[in-house]
Amino acid sequence: MAQFNKLQLEAINAPLEQNIIVKAGAGSGKTKTLTEKVFKLFESKEIGLSNLLVLTFTNNAAFEMKERIIKLFKEKNNPLKDQIVSGQFLTFDSFYATLVKKYSSVL
Repeated sequence: MAQFNKLQLEAINAPLEQNIIVKAGAGSGKTKTLTEKVFKLFESKEIGLSNLLVLTFTNNAAFEMKERIIKLFKEKNNPLKDQIVSGQFLTFDSFYATLVKKYSSVL
């Protein structure tokens, strides 16, 4: 495992039922921490691919997160390495727009 500080390790090792917030400045390792957390959840079989939803603020961040997770799965030769590309990595805006479109008749 890469070098992580105490707070990063707490986020990575937090149980699935526990909500976590990773908040820090640019270049502090937020994406690296979240990438490791997602991988750990799959590796421990706590979640399946259909349960993955990663939300972030910008399209660039969503793209970078997806690319890093795909790379980590390939590096560790995880059996899901070819399927992870279908995971949902969205911005908050695009996720909400999807919900509004899908449930507009209910709204």
